[in-house]
Amino acid sequence: MFMRLAALGVTGCLLFAFAGCVPSSSGAPVPPTPPPGGYPPFAQIALNAQQDLYDNFWDYGKDHIKFTPQGYVNERERRQEMIWDHGIMIFSMYTLWFALDDGDVVKTDIAGKLASQWEFMKKNFSHEQLTANFGGSPNIALDDAGWDAMVYMIMYHVTGDEYALEVCKEVIQGSYDYWKDGDTKNGLWYPQIPPVSRRRGRNKVQIYLLRKPNVRGAGIHAGYGRPQPA
Repeated sequence: MFMRLAALGVTGCLLFAFAGCVPSSSGAPVPPTPPPGGYPPFAQIALNAQQDLYDNFWDYGKDHIKFTPQGYVNERERRQEMIWDHGIMIFSMYTLWFALDDGDVVKTDIAGKLASQWEFMKKNFSHEQLTANFGGSPNIALDDAGWDAMVYMIMYHVTGDEYALEVCKEVIQGSYDYWKDGDTKNGLWYPQIPPVSRRRGRNKVQIYLLRKPNVRGAGIHAGYGRPQPA
């Protein structure tokens, strides 16, 4: 149980600290059935933490994360404008899903929830919004597009939906073409609308994704953040 956690590294451990899980994906939450001997202490903390996320952000009636403009729940909203804020919760769900043993009831529940969330996303966002619309919702800025691509990779890994992998490739290639510098080996700055800002740091999300072999396609190569001018 949880032996895969060692493979997640420091980032995975930090995510795991906020991860966890519970309930059935339809209806009120129910405690998961623990394995013989129970879960290890930190695993149980993660389970409790994830339950808290579900209690506050999961819509059991509609079976997806609640509408969260700018990260805050708003029951009056009828559409989700951004993916990154849902992505933060999706990352924690995925981290725990990855760490749990196959056959664990909690892992099965997470897979069901992520599949339901993915179906919601495909209905809530058009193909153009998922893959392009750079400078607008949900790909307002470079890091937003990067978080979105990471969500698509998770959905592909968990559900096996080839469409998730395709939109991941498209948004990475498209955002690179949109935000690349144009000189100095086409590095990536962090502008919202090119070339407004030249802050470094958030381009690291895209650079990481460009290095992933399962999302690189023809014409996609590793980008390098351009150094600050002297």
